[in-house]
Amino acid sequence: MRKGQNLNHPAKGSTTKVQPIRQPKDIKAIGTILRDHPRNLALFTLGIHTILRPAELLGIRVDQVQNTRPGEEIEVRETRTNRMRRFSLNRACVASVRALLEYREKEEGGAPDPADRLFAGLRGPLSVQALHRLVKGWCAAQGLQGNFGSHTLRKTFGYHQLLGRRASLHDLMTDLGHSTPHQTLEYLCVPPKEAVRCLAKGPSKQGKPSYEALEREVLALRNRIGKTLPAKPGMLESEEKYRVIFENANDLIVYTDLEGRFLELNDKLEEIFGYKREDFIGKRFSEVDVLGPRDLKKARKDLRNTIAGNPPQVSEFEVFRKDGRKAFVEVNSRLIKIDGRTRASILIIRDITQRKKAEEALRKVHEELERKVRERTLNLEDANTALRVLLKKRDEDRMELQERMLMNLKELIIPYLEKMKKSLLDERQRTLLEIIESNLRDILSPLARQISASYLNFTPTEIQVANLVRSGKTTKEIAELLVLSTKTIEFHRENIRSKIGIKNKKVNLRTHLLSFPDSEYLPGNTPVII
Repeated sequence: MRKGQNLNHPAKGSTTKVQPIRQPKDIKAIGTILRDHPRNLALFTLGIHTILRPAELLGIRVDQVQNTRPGEEIEVRETRTNRMRRFSLNRACVASVRALLEYREKEEGGAPDPADRLFAGLRGPLSVQALHRLVKGWCAAQGLQGNFGSHTLRKTFGYHQLLGRRASLHDLMTDLGHSTPHQTLEYLCVPPKEAVRCLAKGPSKQGKPSYEALEREVLALRNRIGKTLPAKPGMLESEEKYRVIFENANDLIVYTDLEGRFLELNDKLEEIFGYKREDFIGKRFSEVDVLGPRDLKKARKDLRNTIAGNPPQVSEFEVFRKDGRKAFVEVNSRLIKIDGRTRASILIIRDITQRKKAEEALRKVHEELERKVRERTLNLEDANTALRVLLKKRDEDRMELQERMLMNLKELIIPYLEKMKKSLLDERQRTLLEIIESNLRDILSPLARQISASYLNFTPTEIQVANLVRSGKTTKEIAELLVLSTKTIEFHRENIRSKIGIKNKKVNLRTHLLSFPDSEYLPGNTPVII
């Protein structure tokens, strides 16, 4: 193939990611293309049926898969963590590996060395770069548009597990060694619409079996195995299927007798608690140091209820790992009956530590928000209180100033104006005096209206009389100023005393009027004679 002919080769400077093979028909078509090439077919088949990285896939030795049967596990060392990882091979993988080994034996004139790499070329073991070129060639031969390479095989497995088999996004994230679901979705090139659907589903619905479904499957197989005679055909296959489910479950599965003694556990024990199986087998749960006193008492009560036929739906426990760290688990228990008799109990234990941490973090954030809201509310209340005090003080000072101004004018200026009016003045002087009096009224009328309004439901004449009484005028002086008789003024004074509630009481009217607080002032527009 000459340069420029590869349809899936990215353009220069492109940041296109290596893509999975999305369509099952394309996968099948590539398998057909490779059917006459045993090595490439086995390489392609194992790549799209396992989650192995390219280097891990190419590192498989002959002895690891030489006598493998469908469903059996092999161990492969992870390139990133250097830990051994177990995974099983399905029928298609086993068939392609057998075909490859038979081909090599025929070509090499004898069985290949068990220590040899399974996938080899003319110059020795295949490299990742060689695998990269092979995958691009396979996809180009099928006419696929896009960018493909060595990681296409691994991505194809993850893509179809997530969208085709509805596997758990969180489990797939863990298997791929990613830190977030978004990283996994981006790595697998999942379309946005499907990504939203995957993220919207809770962890318990993303392919992880429910307690009831897992329990039904395990118990059904357990009963079949328990009732099968050793010589009966199919027993090994049934037991193998049960073992695969038991060992590869996403949760810790525990069998106990009716006394709480551990009979069997799967490998999740080490992941959750940090212990080996032999640390638990044959011991009661009270003999292993994983529960505190309170939770141990609760576990004993749950065991009694389970044996009595009333198992709790789901119980939560705080447990202690072998290294002393705390963890949280969710336990669902059921009885196992064989031939109508209760034989043992099954516990399905799920690690909920991360969920508990998230709930605790959410609780702390909620409490912190509540605290800040309370503090802010108190600060606002204090600020409002201070503002109200300042506003009240300002109003009081303003009214006091207005009152002082009016009283000073009435006591220091008005009396002299009245004396001047009674003196011998010519026409020009009297006119000037009237102008001065009129201007003073214009200046002081807003203040005078506020003070006069403190008398509420007084008539206009009563307001005038009250203002004059407040300023210290006698009945005779008021009568002269208002051009009324003294009896009329006395009549108004009695009405005023009645309206302010001091009639027939030995209370001085002027003193009482002067005691009215400024806060009782209301808007008024009745003119007051100054």
